[in-house]
Amino acid sequence: MNHTSILSISHKNKLDCENVAEFLGKIGFLVDVTSNISMQPNKEYGCRILYNANSKKDISYTWNLLKNKYNLECAHLKVENKFSGCVLDFLKPSICSNNICNSKVIYDNPEYVIKSYD
Repeated sequence: MNHTSILSISHKNKLDCENVAEFLGKIGFLVDVTSNISMQPNKEYGCRILYNANSKKDISYTWNLLKNKYNLECAHLKVENKFSGCVLDFLKPSICSNNICNSKVIYDNPEYVIKSYD
């Protein structure tokens, strides 16, 4: 089953979101990528990647590709009506330190739920 997912990546250096879209497109992903700037409290440049994921494995694959190509440490993930929080916590809670995670399970779904933080 496909779930609309939003993976928000950011970096202190400017990210070229057009390059991110082309990179994912060449691999075969159908994505909608938009650029954003956030204050966390320092300025970070980011890309919001909207795509359909069939499983946790799909999200893990996407995250690892992006992490390695763009030297990312973490990203925010929102899976339609299932999860919202740190992608690392979604994939494996033990690798996401408490100071960077603020994840919340939206609905109890064994396919996607690992752990909830309030």
